[in-house]
Amino acid sequence: MYHTAVSPERQHQGIGTALVSAILHALANEGIIKVALVVFSHNDAGNAFWERLGFTARGDLTYRNKALCAITRIDT
Repeated sequence: MYHTAVSPERQHQGIGTALVSAILHALANEGIIKVALVVFSHNDAGNAFWERLGFTARGDLTYRNKALCAITRIDT
């Protein structure tokens, strides 16, 4: 799953939860025992969603990236 979102007018209808549930089920069936994701710290709604699904924040990591060409960054 990469850059997934539910449009605001369709939120709170179980769409995101159903999508994540199906993905986690498929991963578990493949023997994958752990998943990780990145959410912008200022994305309160997104962070609340993932917390409701049981994902916990880790304070022991620093996320870093490097652009290999000029890009325009779009944060949610």
